[in-house]
Amino acid sequence: MRRIVLTSPAAAGTSLLATSTGASSPAIIDFHLTPVNIGLAVEFPAGVGATTQVEYTVDDPFGATFSTTAVWFQHASLNGITSNTYGNIATPVSAVRLNNTVYSSGATGPTLTIVQSGGIA
Repeated sequence: MRRIVLTSPAAAGTSLLATSTGASSPAIIDFHLTPVNIGLAVEFPAGVGATTQVEYTVDDPFGATFSTTAVWFQHASLNGITSNTYGNIATPVSAVRLNNTVYSSGATGPTLTIVQSGGIA
């Protein structure tokens, strides 16, 4: 089992600022684990006013142009959310990120906790 926690957005790809709009750095997913079982928990601390979405890609996260050319898809049930929400991914993807589309208040922003399990194929 692998656990990853992301906040949104990423500043210059390194530090994470949770008090504005934008996307987090992507979490690279091990698509060699089978079956694909990825739990996604979006949590909003008290006082946070934000609208966020979980996005995923199937593009190569190790490609030279990934940061500028990756195509990101919105998760079907984890988009436009404003409160604690849980979802999952059951098909192979290469990376997942959190994207704040609206941010209005709070000292910290929403977080995305990713738990990936499965056996090595």
